[in-house]
Amino acid sequence: MGEKIIRSPGNYQADIFNRLVDSKKPGTRIGESIRNILPGKLIFVEHPHVYTLGKSGSEKNLLLDLIQLKAKDASFYRIDRGGDITYHGPGQIVGLSDL
Repeated sequence: MGEKIIRSPGNYQADIFNRLVDSKKPGTRIGESIRNILPGKLIFVEHPHVYTLGKSGSEKNLLLDLIQLKAKDASFYRIDRGGDITYHGPGQIVGLSDL
């Protein structure tokens, strides 16, 4: 795939997963569809400075306010998975699996 800017790797991962699920529904020609999606995907991403808050997290655990985030050129997002606050940044490679 090469280098590609993905605004939301989680959404990209969910799209691949949903296409795989759809290919397994009754009436779908599985062999042809799955070859286009599988054998699985392992997506490696490198984020700019970003903090994410998972479903079970609390925003009060983010120790920076919006002014401090902006000063650090960092972003903050609520996501639909995971736990509490997570930081990702340049030089940190994150792997997302759809196997």
